[in-house]
Amino acid sequence: MDAIANLITSILNAQMVGRPLVVAPYSRITFELAKILERERFLINVEVKKSEDDQTESLRLTLRYVDKIPAIQGVKRISKPGLRIYAKAHELKHQFGDPAIRIISTPGGLMTDAEARKAHSGGEVICKVW
Repeated sequence: MDAIANLITSILNAQMVGRPLVVAPYSRITFELAKILERERFLINVEVKKSEDDQTESLRLTLRYVDKIPAIQGVKRISKPGLRIYAKAHELKHQFGDPAIRIISTPGGLMTDAEARKAHSGGEVICKVW
């Protein structure tokens, strides 16, 4: 199962019905992705909660709405398990007028395209969020 696609789908489905909170399975990559979305002000809060038996962890994401409109207008998955898409640092140019951010998996961890350009680091283009 694709954990990133599962997280994205959970967020978009919750926003469609106006839910303020999403609970998703924890993994290191989904946690890093959620922290980037929180830092870029698409989410209000990200928490890791342990289950009562201390065997599993889950993410609790508090969604951001602006005048009852979801902060995340759309997400496009770029790199998929069946087709990986990579970009070099100089290929991560910002397109003027495009409010979207791209999330890149680099050797230094997940980061936005702006952070990857600044660090002169390329990697796998995970998704585009606007």
